[in-house]
Amino acid sequence: ALRAAAPGTPATGPDWDALADATTQKGPAGSSAGGEQARFLTRDAEGRALLQFGRLIGNTDMHFGNLSLRVGWPDLARGRFTVAPLYDMLPMRWRPDMHSGELGPLPFTPDPADLQSAARPLALVFWRRCVQSSAMSDEFRALARTMALRLHA
Repeated sequence: ALRAAAPGTPATGPDWDALADATTQKGPAGSSAGGEQARFLTRDAEGRALLQFGRLIGNTDMHFGNLSLRVGWPDLARGRFTVAPLYDMLPMRWRPDMHSGELGPLPFTPDPADLQSAARPLALVFWRRCVQSSAMSDEFRALARTMALRLHA
């Protein structure tokens, strides 16, 4: 997991951006590679798009344990990582309350920078599919409709 790039970092806490910033400044423990480990988040379009997609769908659970990296032998010595296949990308902002089953906060206004990102069209597809899904509650589908409109506008 991404947490391995910053040993001693708890699984919960700062998000992917915070790790990219910290790694760019300090590099992982025992490494002289500096910001190369953060390259996939700070300069790489794929890493940035994943972060922005998570924000646009309300994923508030983007902690260090929810993103994994992989490295090929040729890149190991250079400390160059790529993003492994994505997992645990869910709109956790609206996870139902354990006791009442009610949804969390109301829809949010997306960050303008995220709305200008390459992730916006994919996030819009996500919200539209939620609207059409019979597996979603009526309440969540209404919320998804509002989020789709905010991304489309």
